[in-house]
Amino acid sequence: PNYPGAGNYPAPGNPGAMMLGGTNWRVAAINGRPVPPQNFYMNFMPYNRIGAKFGCNSISATYSQQGTTLTTGPAMMTRMACPDMNFENQGSRVLAKEITVSGFGNHLTLTNANGTIDLVRAH
Repeated sequence: PNYPGAGNYPAPGNPGAMMLGGTNWRVAAINGRPVPPQNFYMNFMPYNRIGAKFGCNSISATYSQQGTTLTTGPAMMTRMACPDMNFENQGSRVLAKEITVSGFGNHLTLTNANGTIDLVRAH
């Protein structure tokens, strides 16, 4: 089924793909570098919206998922100046291109030519 709250059921035609809608994740690493424990998250909200934070500014975008491929729309972001924008810049670059989702259970990796974001399910 493809309706709000249907998260965690395999995508039609692709039994290995978890539907992300309604799931919340803690960012564990960006481009292989562990991130601090606070203010790093990605939430896949109903109605195909992502809410994310890579340390400083809040990011919001639409997304669509076809099997293991995730495509995001233009991101809206708060514009606070932060002492270290490194993770935020890298994470935002990953979200700017089509993403391949891999992993299972409580671990996901988002990958494309711009980098990787490693996620752990938030409880």
